[in-house]
Amino acid sequence: MIRPAAGQDAVGIVWLTPHHEGGIELSFVLLPEWQGRGLAFRACSEALCLGFGELGLARIVSETQAANTKSIALLRRLGMRVERSLQRFGAEQLLFVLDREAG
Repeated sequence: MIRPAAGQDAVGIVWLTPHHEGGIELSFVLLPEWQGRGLAFRACSEALCLGFGELGLARIVSETQAANTKSIALLRRLGMRVERSLQRFGAEQLLFVLDREAG
């Protein structure tokens, strides 16, 4: 859960789950009124640390629509890079990756 401060209501969620094509995917959702405050960045950074550290993952991916400029900016800020584009769910998607060595 993403919370602005301890004890406050959740304003989003971040999770690591299996990706459609294998591997583990970083996903996140944040209420629009809470975007742009660094909350998703901090929560996703912690999820990446958990994935690479405790879980021992070598690579984490994240898939987003090519039109989702806010998510793209966040993924780039996290150090992820575009590996390729693809068509899925009726729209162009970008598959971002981050390898443990790069993270």
